[in-house]
Amino acid sequence: MLQSNWYYRPKFNKKIRYVKAYLDLEDRGYDQIPTGSNVRVPENFQKTVIYCRRHIASERLLGFLQTS
Repeated sequence: MLQSNWYYRPKFNKKIRYVKAYLDLEDRGYDQIPTGSNVRVPENFQKTVIYCRRHIASERLLGFLQTS
């Protein structure tokens, strides 16, 4: 199963429900393509990539989507 969680805010903390979703999906073994944006928070996409590369196993991290 492939999931694409999205979160467009500036802070990344596992206490934030939408950020924790990346971790929950990883714990359950889902493949992921996380989504970020650069519209309202210019650094969001870069932070999404950094956070997810640290917390999602490379074999389940299939890429990233960017909205604009």
